[in-house]
Parts: sequence; structure tokens; C-alpha cells
Amino acid sequence: MRRGELLALKWERVDFVDRTVYLPNTKTGKPRSVPLSPRALGVLLGLRLRWEQLKAERSGSDVIPLSAEGLKSVFQRARLRANLEHVNFHDLRHEATSRLFEGGWGIMEVAAVTGHADLKSLKRYTNLRASDLSKKMASLPTIM
Repeated sequence: MRRGELLALKWERVDFVDRTVYLPNTKTGKPRSVPLSPRALGVLLGLRLRWEQLKAERSGSDVIPLSAEGLKSVFQRARLRANLEHVNFHDLRHEATSRLFEGGWGIMEVAAVTGHADLKSLKRYTNLRASDLSKKMASLPTIM
């Protein structure tokens, strides 16, 4: 998800049963549903429990009750603690996208998750290695 999509996420758009989040407003202008990894689902469940505890003290249904500047500040502190000064927020999206490709996901599957409308821009996330491709070639039928 993009930073703006994350900051705009509301609890009523999180579906814990289907393990998805619905994004009505995206960079491409097309709403989409995004599947949640088991880890993301666990984080959201923890946040939801905390939100339920604090609901009487706070109003609103934002999953991440921060401004863009607030998120930037939190991220900067976290990356410094992790000794990752060179990493920016968008790098997380890039890394996740690359990992999906490395996990064998097809380009259309990755595009559905990331929200890329232009496959050309998605191509920069692929870091294909000849050694990985040769392994795939070895698994082809002997006709080829």
C-alpha cells in the first residue's frame, strides 16, 4: 500500500474474515481490495484491540491515527533505531513488491496487490536473476 492509502484506511474497510482491506481512493483513481498477509492481519488485529480500548477517549475510525508528518516522524525514529538511515518509506513498498516477484507471483497478481495500473512501471521492481530463470527452464518439458 502507498503511504496515502495507509493513512486514509478506516476500520470499516478492513475485512478480518476475508483478510482484505478496501481502498476506495487510490493513486490510479480506481478502488481496489488488497489481500493481507498473515503478519499484516496480526498487526491489524492488535491495533484493532488497542483501538477498541481507546475508543472512548478518541473519535474517528482511522486505522493509523497520524498525519503524514506524524507517520514520517515515527518512521524516521524507527529506521534510526534499526540502523537503516538510508531507507525511506517508499523503499518498503519496493521491497515488498520485489519479494512477491521472488516468491513466484505473476505480474498481474502483483499488480492487483500493489495497485500498479501501468505494467511498465511495475517492471522496475523485478530483479530477475539468470540463475533463477535457468532453474525454471530446467523444469520445462523436454520438448523445449
